[in-house]
Amino acid sequence: MNGLKVINDKFGHIEGDKLLRAAAGILNDKMNHAHDVYRVGGDEFVAIYLSFKDGVMEDDMKEVRKACEEYKDSPIILSIAMGCASGEYSKDYMDIYNQADELMYQDKAEIKKKHPELCGR
Repeated sequence: MNGLKVINDKFGHIEGDKLLRAAAGILNDKMNHAHDVYRVGGDEFVAIYLSFKDGVMEDDMKEVRKACEEYKDSPIILSIAMGCASGEYSKDYMDIYNQADELMYQDKAEIKKKHPELCGR
């Protein structure tokens, strides 16, 4: 999730927690084909897909972006940077995780170019 530090600093931790809960709700609701969604850090989540058809993760990600755009109950936009990768879990799960993480950081950089307010500026 983008902008957690900004919202915590400018509007307080109650607003930050509210935005985190909203992000978690959207991810759980819109990642329809995921086996499960986990919060793995302060503002980071991972969705696990055990099996899927081509394009399913990307379709779920589009639904998440749409729901974020529609979310209006926050003093800043709700923005979630995302990346996805696939492979055989038993052989290369850390490679899969690292690939998705790298793509997420690329997405985050693009989002922050469009929305510098998420950087605290």
